[in-house]
Amino acid sequence: MAIGGKKSNVEGIENAKRVQLLEIIDKFREYGISEDISLPQLVVVGDQSSGKSSLLEGLTGLPFPVASELCTRFATHIVFRRKPECQESIRVSIIPAPRSSDELKEELGKFEREVAELRADTFGCLLDEAARHMGLPGVNDNIEDIETRFSDHVLRIELSGPSRSHLSFVDVPGLFHNPTKYQTLQDAAIIRELIQSYAQDPRTIIMFVTLTLTSQNAH
Repeated sequence: MAIGGKKSNVEGIENAKRVQLLEIIDKFREYGISEDISLPQLVVVGDQSSGKSSLLEGLTGLPFPVASELCTRFATHIVFRRKPECQESIRVSIIPAPRSSDELKEELGKFEREVAELRADTFGCLLDEAARHMGLPGVNDNIEDIETRFSDHVLRIELSGPSRSHLSFVDVPGLFHNPTKYQTLQDAAIIRELIQSYAQDPRTIIMFVTLTLTSQNAH
């Protein structure tokens, strides 16, 4: 099924036992029980403005926001699940970071959304709402004097239905190398630690996106 007018370019291969296993394991992940359970997932990594969003849009068919003011400040986990008996559904939630307190986990667990269609404007609003719920600045906030700009909490978007394939993608915040008044060395460390946590999982497939500049005068 098309999402926001586009179709995914990736198709999965499933059988009944694999589908059942994936659904069970996915329930564990929803409750944060994933330390000993690992499934293949494609994690897209790259510098800021390297084209990650465009690549993810091509892979998933989702209209990832590409505007600079919607800079990724937390990981977004996109999960496709085939459920033959169910109608198409899109559920959005926040998975707290493993080191979160019980109180924070309860608060983040209150963020649950269901949307009928994931258009570009809807996607942008969800990212903004999730950021604010995590204690991060929103799209129109001044981030210069805000202490926390990035988070290791994860926004989870699950798309289920009879026409879906079992696929899993993770979009992580873009890397940057020169700190500014808007992005500090501490922010860079949070992003690198987040990427390393995925890279340490032997079943993670890292796709590194790099921007290649060409010149007509190059020899």
